[in-house]
Amino acid sequence: MKKRLLFLTVFVFVASVANAQTILGVDVSHYQGTINWTQVAAAGKVFAYTKATEGINYTDNTFSANMTNGNNAGVVMGAYHFARPETNAAADEANYFLSVASSTITTGHMPPALDLEDPPSGTGLTSYFTSSALTAWVQTWMQTVQNQTGIAPIIYTSSSIAAYLGSSVNTYGLW
Repeated sequence: MKKRLLFLTVFVFVASVANAQTILGVDVSHYQGTINWTQVAAAGKVFAYTKATEGINYTDNTFSANMTNGNNAGVVMGAYHFARPETNAAADEANYFLSVASSTITTGHMPPALDLEDPPSGTGLTSYFTSSALTAWVQTWMQTVQNQTGIAPIIYTSSSIAAYLGSSVNTYGLW
């Protein structure tokens, strides 16, 4: 069962002095079942990412309910896509994600996110791809989403995969 607690640091600049504040959020999918979003908000979680899609043909069956119920509870919501670069083209995955989640990629929501992890099979992405090939895949996904929505996505990944990616994706936020 996949559970993660997210920490987002926001920097507020006042009179040229930076102050950091930790803002808590959650990452959810069908693995968490039905979520009591009122309890999530009451526990101080300000934002949440909910899984929308995976690959080119899987839509998380809790996506719509999580987006609606999270928003209704006052949690700032965002959609994420679980990447399967070892089996699909980046543009195909981006277009599938957009076909499901584009209505949630607007002002007032978290930016869309690409969840880039090693496949569940256990074989690492670095075994499937050279650094430049994986970087190109990620860049294509990110640009496809940004070109169609006008909003720059962010990347959720491990530090080792982030280090493996080329610098061309450094313009995107890292979660």
